Amino acid sequence: MDLSVIILSFNTRDVTKRCLEKLETAKKYCEKKLGNKIVVIVLDNASSDMSAVMVKQDFPWVKLIISKVNTGFSKGNNIAMKKSKYPYILLLNSDVYLEEDSLYKALAY
Repeated sequence: MDLSVIILSFNTRDVTKRCLEKLETAKKYCEKKLGNKIVVIVLDNASSDMSAVMVKQDFPWVKLIISKVNTGFSKGNNIAMKKSKYPYILLLNSDVYLEEDSLYKALAY
């Protein structure tokens, strides 16, 4: 199963960074074990803390969407979901830190 993981960011630079670090490990583990594809989409909701710059510089494998206005949670997720090309979508809060096998367990069973 191919999967899109969508994360919204609004002035949570450090939290989002930790989330993406853990997500990268879980993504690689899952793709290796299942041979699937996982795309990560981060929508930055007009953050003023350089969150978007951090994502762009530190996580080039993430598809970054920058909103010039804070669209809120629901609309932000809807914008990002329209960019998803896979039928399975995980809406992940930026303060969630996945374990290495989290995505694998979710998709394998």
